[in-house]
Amino acid sequence: MSDLPTDGGNQRRPIVGRARELDVFRAAFDRMLAGLRQLVLISGEPGIGKTRCAEALADVAEDQGALVLWGRCREEAGAPPYWPWVQILRAYVDASSLDEVRLNMGAAAKDIAALVPELVDASQHAPQTPSSIADASTARFRTFDAIGQFFHQATQQVPITLVLDDLHWADAPSLSLLEFLSQELLHSRLLIVGTHRDTDGSRTKPLLSTLGGLSRDSDVQRVHLAGLSQIAIGEVAERMCDVSLSDSAIAIIYQQTDGNPLFAIELIKVLIEEGTGAAIATMPGRIPAGVHETIGRRLSRLSDRCNKLLCVAAVHGREFTAREIAVAMDEDVQRVLTVLEQAVQAGIVQSNSDASGSYEFTHALIRETIYEELPVVDRLRMHGRAGDALVRVHCAHLEPALTRIAHHFHEAAALGNTDKAVVYALRAADSAEQMHAYEEAILHYDHVIETLEGGGLMHDERLTRAYMLKGSALLLLGQVQHSIEVLLEAVNRTRVLGSAELLVDVLMRLAMASSHVAQQHIVPLLDRALELLPKADSTARAKALATLAFARRTTADPAQIQLLVDEALDMASRSCGATARCACYQLAVLALRGNPESLHRRLRLGHEYIAVARSTASANLLAEACHWQVLNYFESGELEELEVLLEHYGSLSTARFGLHQYQTRAYRVTLALLRGSWADLEPRIEALLEIGKKTRRDDADGVYGAQMFTLNRDLGRLHALAPQIKKIAANPTRRMWEPGLMLICAEIGLLDEARRIFERLVEQNCCAIRHDDMYVTCLVFCAETCCALADAHRATSLYQLLLPYRRQTANHPTAVCFGPTELYLAMLACTANWPDLAREHFGQALAVSRAMRAWPSVARTLFRYGAFLVSRQTDADRRLGHQQLLEAEQLARRLGMARLVVDIDALLHGRQRGVTFPDDLTAREVEILRLLAIGRTNKDVSLVLAISLNTVATHVRNILNKTHCANRTEAAAYAVRHGLQGAQSDHAAF
Repeated sequence: MSDLPTDGGNQRRPIVGRARELDVFRAAFDRMLAGLRQLVLISGEPGIGKTRCAEALADVAEDQGALVLWGRCREEAGAPPYWPWVQILRAYVDASSLDEVRLNMGAAAKDIAALVPELVDASQHAPQTPSSIADASTARFRTFDAIGQFFHQATQQVPITLVLDDLHWADAPSLSLLEFLSQELLHSRLLIVGTHRDTDGSRTKPLLSTLGGLSRDSDVQRVHLAGLSQIAIGEVAERMCDVSLSDSAIAIIYQQTDGNPLFAIELIKVLIEEGTGAAIATMPGRIPAGVHETIGRRLSRLSDRCNKLLCVAAVHGREFTAREIAVAMDEDVQRVLTVLEQAVQAGIVQSNSDASGSYEFTHALIRETIYEELPVVDRLRMHGRAGDALVRVHCAHLEPALTRIAHHFHEAAALGNTDKAVVYALRAADSAEQMHAYEEAILHYDHVIETLEGGGLMHDERLTRAYMLKGSALLLLGQVQHSIEVLLEAVNRTRVLGSAELLVDVLMRLAMASSHVAQQHIVPLLDRALELLPKADSTARAKALATLAFARRTTADPAQIQLLVDEALDMASRSCGATARCACYQLAVLALRGNPESLHRRLRLGHEYIAVARSTASANLLAEACHWQVLNYFESGELEELEVLLEHYGSLSTARFGLHQYQTRAYRVTLALLRGSWADLEPRIEALLEIGKKTRRDDADGVYGAQMFTLNRDLGRLHALAPQIKKIAANPTRRMWEPGLMLICAEIGLLDEARRIFERLVEQNCCAIRHDDMYVTCLVFCAETCCALADAHRATSLYQLLLPYRRQTANHPTAVCFGPTELYLAMLACTANWPDLAREHFGQALAVSRAMRAWPSVARTLFRYGAFLVSRQTDADRRLGHQQLLEAEQLARRLGMARLVVDIDALLHGRQRGVTFPDDLTAREVEILRLLAIGRTNKDVSLVLAISLNTVATHVRNILNKTHCANRTEAAAYAVRHGLQGAQSDHAAF
C-alpha cells in the first residue's frame, strides 16, 4: 500500500494483500525478542507500498510491547547528515525525557551530541574542529560506538524497532552508521526495518555497497514487494476510497497499474473526481498513461494559487513549513495556510504532527511530479529564493539548516550568484566534518569546485582550499590514492596563487598522505616556500622545514636530514602550539625512518612526541604518537617496552575504532607471529582485513598477504600451494608483489622462477629496489632467495647492502617482524663462504631472538646455524651443530613448524649424499616412513611434503614391498628397529 493520510488521530489504516510480509516480520520479531538482532529490508518500485508495509510492521511491534522509532530519509539533496538517525534519537528522547536519556547515556552523550546537540547542556557543548587527520578519522567511530552503546543499553530495558524509511535517499554516513550498528549489536533486542526502492544497478550509489555488506548476514530478511492482486485492488478501493468497483473496472485498473497501490489509488481518485458518483459505473474515455500523468490530472483540479504554492513547496523538498513558503513567496503565513488547506483536502499534502505549521507531500512521487514539470529557469530562481528564505527564517540558528541552504544556492548558482553558493557550501562542509560525515563534506567541496570553475574563477583561493580540504577528507575515508590526486591538483593551483603559507599546508598534507612513496617532486616547491616565508620563527616555517626533511629523506645525505630535523623541531618548540609540534614530530620521525643510524634518535624523538601529544589532551594525537613509537620499538627489538606501550595504545578510546583500531590489532598479530602464538591467529588476520578494507583500503590487502604468508610458511603449508604459485609465476600479467613471489618460489623449490625475478631485482647492485619503507624487507627476501640459489657472487653485494641494519630487526611495515637482521647476514656469509663472519652473526642472531622471545626465529636460527656447523671440518663443530639441530627440532615440533621439522630430520638422520638406507629404501621413502612411524595419514604426508596423494600411496606400497611389512603398523615398527623413526614425535606438530 502507498502512503496515504490518516483520517485522524492515531487510527490505524488497514493493510491489504501483505499477509506473507507480515509473517516474515513476526518471525524476525520473535527472534529479536530472544536476543538476536534482526534486519528486515523491504524493497520495491515507487508507490508499491513500502512505507505502508513498514507502518504495518511497526504496528505489530508496538502491539508486542516494543518501542518503535522512525527515521525518514529526505529525497531532495540538502538533507542534513545522519538525518534519519537524528530523528530516531530525538524520537527516543521524546518517548522518555531528556534528563533520563542524559543519565542513561552518561559520558557517551558528549560524543552523540555531534548529531543531537541538545543531549548536553549548552554550557558543556563546544564543538571542536579535529586537530589532525588522526583526530578526525577516529572521532567518527567514537560517535558510532557511543550510539551503539546507547542502543545496547536501551534494548536491555525495552525491545526496540528502528524503521529507516527510503534508504535509497540516505546519505553515506547514515548508511555507514547502519552497517556499524548491525555488526556491533548482534546480541540485542533490536530489530531494524529498512525500506528502499529497487536500485538501478549503479555501483556508485552508497546504498548498493551497504546492501551488499548487510546481505552477508544470515539474520537479514529481504522482502520484495510486488503489485497487489485484482482482489486486493477491489478491497483497497472499498477501504481507502470508499467506492465499490465492478469487476471490469478492477480489471482495467489492475491492467493499467500492474497492481501498484499508489497508482491504483490515484487512478481511482481521478475516476471518482471525473465520474458522476461514488460508484464508478463507466470508465472515462482516456485512462492516464502513468502515475505522473495521473497525479497531474488531479493537480489540475486545484486552484492556480494552490498549484503555484505547491511548486514552491516542491522546490523546498518533501517536507516544508508554511513560514518557509510564505517568506519565499513574500506572502502572509495565514494566507499560505489557507491555500494549503486545498491541497490537504485533496490528499496532496498532509500536516506533519511533529511540528506546528509543518507539512509534507503524501508521497514522494507527487512531489517529484510537480518538481519535474517546472521550467528549468523558474526552478533555479525558486531555489535561490528558497535559500534566501531559509537564511531569513533560521538566522538565529543556521547550523541545522546549512545543508539545505547550501543545496538551494548551489542549484541557483547557474544564474550567476556564485558567492552565496561557495560560502554556504564551505560552511556546510565544515558542519558535516564536525559531525564526522566526511562523505557529505566531500560533496560540498565538489560543489564549491564546480561552482567556482563553472564561473571561471580559476584563481580564487577558495578553489585551492576546497581541493585541499577535499583531499584531506578523502584521506579520512581511507581513499589514499584519490586523496593524493586531489592534493596534487591543490598544489598546482597554489603555485599560481603565490601564497607561501597555503602552499606549505597543502604540501604537508600531501607528504603525509603519500608517505609510502618518494617525495622528491615536492622539494623544489618547499624550497620556494621557504624563500617566500619570513626568515623569523613561525609555525609555517617550522612545518615547511619538517616537511622538507621528510621529502628529501631518499636523496639527501643523512647528516643533512638530521640538520633539517633539528632546525624544524627547535623552531617548532619556540613558535608552534602543541598540535603543530605534533605534526612536526611526525614528519621528523618519517624523515629519519629507513636510516639505521637514526634508530636511537628516533626512539628519543618518539618519547618527546608522546609527551607533547599527551599535553594536547587529544587521545587521537596521542594514539598517532604511540603508533610511530611502536614501529620504532619493533625495529629496535625492544619488545618489553613495546608490549607496555602497545597496551597503553590499545587502551585509548580512539584506538577502539578506525585506523588506530586496525593498527593496534595489526601490531598484536605481528607480535603473535613473532612469538609463535599461532592459536586462532588465522581468523584474527581475516578479521583484521575486514577492518582494513574500511580504514586502510590501499594497503590492507598487502598487510593481509604478508601476515598470511608468514603464518603459512612457519606452519609448513606453502608447499601445498606449489601448483597455483607456478601458474602465477608463469603469468606475465601477474599482479603479485614480485619480491614476495620470488621468496615463495624459492621456498617451495621453484628455483628457476625464483631466479628470474631475483636477477632482475639485484642487477646493478639492487638499483631496482626502491629506498622506501619496504627496502629492508626486499633485501631480506633477496638474501633468502640468494641462499636458496647458492649464488655466492650476489651474496657478497647483498651482504654489504644489509650490513648497516645489523643492529635492528627486519620488518614489513605494520605487518610482520622477520626477526633480527643478523640471521640474514649470517646466511649470506655462509653462501659467500665467510665462516668466521657467519659464526659471529649466527651467535648474535640467536642471542637477540632469545631476548625477544621470538621462538620461530630461534628455531630457524638454530637450524641454519646447526646446518652450517655440521658441514664444518672439526668434530667439535659437528657435535655442536648436531646439538643445535636437536634443539631446533624439539622447538619446531613444539611450535608446530611442520616443514622445518622435515628439513631438520633430513639433516639429523643422514639424508646427505652417500648415505645408504636398509633394504634399498630411497631418501624420500625414508622421509615418508618417518612420518608413518609417528602416525601420520597419507593426507598429512601429502600436505607436509607437497606431493599428491597418488604419489604418497605409491611410495607407501614401495616401502611395504621393500621392507616385507604387511601393513603400516609393521612399517612403523620397522622404522623403530632400524633407527629411522627420527626424534620423538610431537602430535602438535601438524
